Formats: sequence, C-alpha cells, structure tokens
Amino acid sequence: MDDQQPNLDALSAILSTDYTIYLAKSGKKAIEIVDEFLPDLILLDIIMPEIDGYELLDKFKTSPKTKHIPVIVISGLESPENEAKALSLDAADFIHKPFRSRIIKLRVRNHLQIINQIKTMAAKEEKNRLIGKKTHELKAPLDELIGLSEIILKEGSLNRESKEKAEKILNTGNRLMHMINDIIDISR
Repeated sequence: MDDQQPNLDALSAILSTDYTIYLAKSGKKAIEIVDEFLPDLILLDIIMPEIDGYELLDKFKTSPKTKHIPVIVISGLESPENEAKALSLDAADFIHKPFRSRIIKLRVRNHLQIINQIKTMAAKEEKNRLIGKKTHELKAPLDELIGLSEIILKEGSLNRESKEKAEKILNTGNRLMHMINDIIDISR
C-alpha cells in the first residue's frame, strides 16, 4: 500500500509474476482490501492520505482478524526513529526507499517461506490433535472388547471352538490396542 502510483507500479511489476497483488493508494482502501482478501503479507508505506502507515499498522496488529499477517514497511523516511517505531508496532521488516527489486523479492520470499512453515506446523499440530482425539475415542470400546473377552475366557465353560474364537478376539483386540498406543506415542 503506497500513495504514489510509480511506487505501486514498480512493486506490482517486481512481484506480480510470482504473487497475487492487491494495490491500495489510501489507508481506507488498504483496510477494505485486507479485510476482504486476508493476504499472507502486507507491504505498507508510512506516508499515506487519510490514515498514515503507523496508524494502519497498529490497526492491523491489534485486530484479531489481521494480527497474524506480517507487515513489511517500505518507506522513504530514513531516520532510525521511524524504523524503530514501525518495528515497535510489530512490523515484520522495514525497507528503505528507494528500494531495489532484488531486495524486495528476497524479503517477500523469505517472509512468505516463514509464513508457509508456520502454516505447515499448525496443520501438523491440528492433525496430531485429531489423531490423538480419535485414537483415545477408539480405546474405550476396545478396552471393553478386551475386558469382555477376558471375562468369557476366565469362566471356563466354553467348548474348544468357542474358546479359540474368544482367544482370537482377545488377541486381535490386544494387537489393535498396541497399534493405537503406538499411534498415540507417535503423535506426541
């Protein structure tokens, strides 16, 4: 998001071959775009009409809907205080203008790689949580099956064929329980 069309055009030319780009010339338009599309990454200028970049950055970082989206500030403001202010508002990075296309590409790529790693880890955690939940749900009826098989076998009033079937049920239940416990151990 930048208020200068040449900067928007340059950023679009640099990044549009690899990424889907949404452009905004004002803070209000930026809010609309971010709320609608929830991009993976935001590039933001500090000097913008209506709402300055600091206020916009603060708004994005305090909103539950957008606080997870990394923001790279790209600004012509060169003082260390401006960079520190942006970073203190949780900007992920700060790039000084005039920017170089290679630096923009590399920083965007690096931040998107981090985002993808985080998403992959979150998906794995969710998968492990679901596996853990389902395996625990399987254990209760399996415990009952094993327990009933043991009770039937202890009664001793079974003929040979029924006893073999009950033992087979018990052995199969124990093997399944062992597999479920292995899955639980792996998913931790």
